[in-house]
Amino acid sequence: MAKTAKVLSFEREGGEESVKVDPGGGANATARHVAPPGVDAPPLPGDYAEIDESSGKGTKRIVGYYDHRNTRLAEGGEFRVYGRDSDGEVVCSFWLKSDGTIVTQTGDYTQTLTAAGAVRSTFTDVELIDGAGQPLARVGDLVSVVIPPLVAGPNAVTPGGVGLPLAAAGQIVSGRANLKG
Repeated sequence: MAKTAKVLSFEREGGEESVKVDPGGGANATARHVAPPGVDAPPLPGDYAEIDESSGKGTKRIVGYYDHRNTRLAEGGEFRVYGRDSDGEVVCSFWLKSDGTIVTQTGDYTQTLTAAGAVRSTFTDVELIDGAGQPLARVGDLVSVVIPPLVAGPNAVTPGGVGLPLAAAGQIVSGRANLKG
């Protein structure tokens, strides 16, 4: 029969993970930490665990944890994962919402990908790393352009003269003003 216990500590040693808990009304217990594949999320002291008997005489395992300090926000059908600092405060989150929206949050900044494909961000800086795609430009940026020959061959007529491309500079005058790159 499962019992609720307060987490006192988490320990990872030699590939084994264990949690020391206070089930109340007696001695503390040590239980095996169990989590789904791909989830690396040890509890913090002060969280609560559901402990149950495990195989082997007197052995226990954790069957789930509960963070009683932070408000649950996900609705039915949604999935929200968050990271906490050592005091248990939420510092970042990733939320798959039931309307198809994906929301990431870190500190005071949020980025939302809507089901319609729009990206909305309150981040103050966006950096595209090498290989991430074409550079971005915004209204007011200066750009250089090259107009290639309109007809191939040595007698091609172009704005730059016979057979030559035209190089020019200009300024973006329409579009979204809030892109950086």
